[in-house]
Amino acid sequence: MKSEPQNPENLPENPTPSILSITSAWTFGTLMKTLASKSESVIETYRRDLEKFSSGIKKETVVIHEVAAKAESLESVDQAIDDTGSTVTEIIAQCKESIVVVEYFDSDSDITDVDGTHSNILPFHSVLCFPLLFAVSFVSMALRFEILGRFNRARAARLTLPHFLCATPLFMPVGTQGTIKGLTTHQLEDIGCQIILGNTYHLALRPTSELIDELGGLHKFMNWPRALLTDSGGFQMVSLLHLADITEEGVTFQSPVDGKPMLLTPEESIQIQNRIGADIIMALDDVVKTTITGPRIEEAMYRTLRWIDRCIAAHKRPKEQNLFGIVQGGLDPVLRDICVQGLVERNLPGYAIGGLAGGEDKDSFWRVVAQCTALLPESKPRYVMGVGYPLDIVVCSALGADMYDCVYPTRTARFGTALVPEGVLRLKHKSMADDTRPIDSTCKCMVCKKYTRAYLHCLVTKDAMGSQLLSYHNLYYMMQLSRNLHSSIIEGTFPKFVCDFLKNMFPEGDVPEWVCNAMEVAGIDISSCCIQLNSKLNIHTSSV
Repeated sequence: MKSEPQNPENLPENPTPSILSITSAWTFGTLMKTLASKSESVIETYRRDLEKFSSGIKKETVVIHEVAAKAESLESVDQAIDDTGSTVTEIIAQCKESIVVVEYFDSDSDITDVDGTHSNILPFHSVLCFPLLFAVSFVSMALRFEILGRFNRARAARLTLPHFLCATPLFMPVGTQGTIKGLTTHQLEDIGCQIILGNTYHLALRPTSELIDELGGLHKFMNWPRALLTDSGGFQMVSLLHLADITEEGVTFQSPVDGKPMLLTPEESIQIQNRIGADIIMALDDVVKTTITGPRIEEAMYRTLRWIDRCIAAHKRPKEQNLFGIVQGGLDPVLRDICVQGLVERNLPGYAIGGLAGGEDKDSFWRVVAQCTALLPESKPRYVMGVGYPLDIVVCSALGADMYDCVYPTRTARFGTALVPEGVLRLKHKSMADDTRPIDSTCKCMVCKKYTRAYLHCLVTKDAMGSQLLSYHNLYYMMQLSRNLHSSIIEGTFPKFVCDFLKNMFPEGDVPEWVCNAMEVAGIDISSCCIQLNSKLNIHTSSV
């Protein structure tokens, strides 16, 4: 069996059973409950072997990709293998009642197939047999990031989090207070949403992080089985600047609920997020609008680096939650370089690019993204904060980014606007009143299958149901965009996907110059759908 791309050099030393990561998003406890239906002796054998495996391994890692084994066969395998250890071939040969696929590699060798050609000895005396078809890996953080495919700077990856196995590039809708307005969590699952973003500041105010913690964490509170990300509350420094006072200690807000002052320090932000229990938590950063210039930008960048150390020290759940640092520095490439270098030295599970999508020109926007993605580690996820326009996501993905969030798809839905391959469709327009077509004939979402533009026009002008249906469609569009980005990179058709996307959005070939410049840096040829590039090419040919 051919293995999927791995990155053994970045796997940590001395993993332990307490940080077992099951990529099906099942917890270790769930696995043990499943095994409990077999026999106590089988469970004990499993525990013993897991302990021996984890204590004996150093830089090596074993990944068990597939198992279709009866748990009862574990004891017979155990008897057949002596304490000195066995090779992969010997283990599989002696596991006659099971189909066990094991891949064994270390930092100095490529991943090998299970054909017996690898000479290393497994550091445990019993094969681990699971009655489940799930992949299991041993890692030191609550995150595993595996790049499955590339095209130049663009990459498609598998992001394993405690509650869900995600495919990147991915878009995360924003549920400020633990909910996406107008949609249930069941609907979000149907759409294909992988991660929901919650807002630390607002959740701390109401219903309070203490209550969420008492009720079992935000996942249980909102009945969401997949992954969650909480921001730090830092963005409110910009959005609620008239209510905020920023000092080295933290940021003091005037509560919009009761008017009382609320001090949010790096430590308090992390403590709140630890109680909320999201899969990914964000460090508190000093956020400044990108349109601001001068010494305030430098001050914010260095303060962000000082605050990250306080966040790391305050983080009490590193085996369950992943702390991401945020790159600041405005539009200054020197400050961005300093911030990236400082964060990378902290060896965090992932990194975000912050301080963008706030009014800066698009040429500056993509250049900052390109600069940061080029400097951030290949082996860690890269998250561009506040990006939600489909065009921006395609460009950033081409430049090597992996994750995005924004209120745009749901906010624009509440204004009666639907996302379509051509851009947007304004359903409040009077021309929609008698249009019997769906929003998008190529879309497979529930809204496009069941409702006409005319019906939605009637709803969005008179009924809240209209914004709910448009939110459903818009998020489906964003999830499908994410899926298409992922699959096209995997299949090696990413340039075609980009060109088709741009042809739909700019049928006259008037692709914005900033997009053309960004794609040139990304190594994507879009000359077939861009008038500007064709003109330049013709001029060059004529001069020759």
